[in-house]
Amino acid sequence: EGRIQDSNFSKELFWRNVENEPLGVEVMQCTGLKDKNGKEIYHSDLLQYLGKVGKVDWFYGGWYFVLLGEDEFEEGDNHRYLWSLVTGVGNVEVIGNIYENPELLKEVLWRNCWLFNLKRFNPIFFVAENVGGITSANNGNAFKKILKDLEESGDFGYNLTVNLYKSEKYGIPQTRHRIIIVGIRKDHDLKFRVPAEITPNIDDYVTSSEALENPPITDTALNNELTKQGKVVVERLSHIKPGENVWKEGLPKHLQLNVKGARLSQIYKKLHPNKPSYTITGSGGGGTHGYHYAENRALTNRERARIQTFPDGYHFLGAKESVRKQIGMAVPVKLAEVVFEAILKTFAGINYESKEPSY
Repeated sequence: EGRIQDSNFSKELFWRNVENEPLGVEVMQCTGLKDKNGKEIYHSDLLQYLGKVGKVDWFYGGWYFVLLGEDEFEEGDNHRYLWSLVTGVGNVEVIGNIYENPELLKEVLWRNCWLFNLKRFNPIFFVAENVGGITSANNGNAFKKILKDLEESGDFGYNLTVNLYKSEKYGIPQTRHRIIIVGIRKDHDLKFRVPAEITPNIDDYVTSSEALENPPITDTALNNELTKQGKVVVERLSHIKPGENVWKEGLPKHLQLNVKGARLSQIYKKLHPNKPSYTITGSGGGGTHGYHYAENRALTNRERARIQTFPDGYHFLGAKESVRKQIGMAVPVKLAEVVFEAILKTFAGINYESKEPSY
């Protein structure tokens, strides 16, 4: 996912989503959008599009990453194999071979999308996003390596600002917490500052009911199809109060789930009208779709998009589950706006309120 520009801060946009499956490149469609000059926004696979341009001023997106064993990095065939594959990015034969080793695949995807292209294009800045749990992977070693690689990448290296953004504290009706890394090329001698929180206190949070009801979603809204709910699901939801999930005490036995092991808190959990939504996800089976606080049903994709702060005029293309995925995998629009506005102010020398970074 990212923006690409042929001149300073132009608005050509492409989306890319890599799945862990053979040649798993899925293009997230955003057709019909145009920039302020009426030019249609471009959408394509990142690896195919990058070969057509000579200059990329900035990158924005997430990543896949698996830290291989230290021995594999320092010596042996795995080390040489890893880096030989990185230099072959875009080669169909090489990409096919990667899938023989799933862990190696994730490592190569990380390096292809970020380190390889940071070295290739030396963008002025980049924005990298991932879940908060990335900081504790491999006892924190994976995250340390990510930061070291990013700081030293390209011809100039990057000044990094790393922060755990809590969406509810930035006016987003959702408790979505994400690590965002902003890197500015060192030769620009600038350091990004984390923008100050907009709704820092719990009384200031935007609630799920505010998001879904103000203004009301019309019957003709885009991507607002209802999910067909089975009778058992409707009955189960009728026993679940706002803010509760399927694991509540007193749920009739025939409506309980027979699940061994970990019990995910979001399973058949209803939103609470007076609180922000829990994290909207892009995939998952029964019980993971997010559920309305006042009606015994799953949220529509337009309701999910509201919680992710997409404008109502944004039309997602594709089947309903594909649209759910596009919405759930996105960074909340208003959070991205806050971050990028602060980046532009950094380059323009405009002061703004800020806070200390998390890391």
